Amino acid sequence: MEENTRPLGHPPGVSRELPTNLSTTHLSTQFIRIILRLGCTGVELRDQIETQLSTYGDPLRWAITSVDGTMAQVEAVVTTPSKQL
Repeated sequence: MEENTRPLGHPPGVSRELPTNLSTTHLSTQFIRIILRLGCTGVELRDQIETQLSTYGDPLRWAITSVDGTMAQVEAVVTTPSKQL
């Protein structure tokens, strides 16, 4: 490696070790698709979508992928704690 280059990753001086006081949580991800009735807009719509998604897990990301009249299709990735073996 040349003098002025360094491997990608952690910047100089940043520890590569995890602190020992952190607990690890194993998560699994799931792709879901829901259909819901549109009855509000803006923040109320966001809250309605996130409330519906929270029944499946913790929403990581979501998007409204289609609208047909008063119905909307939402696709999302949610995370849930996975069972440890």
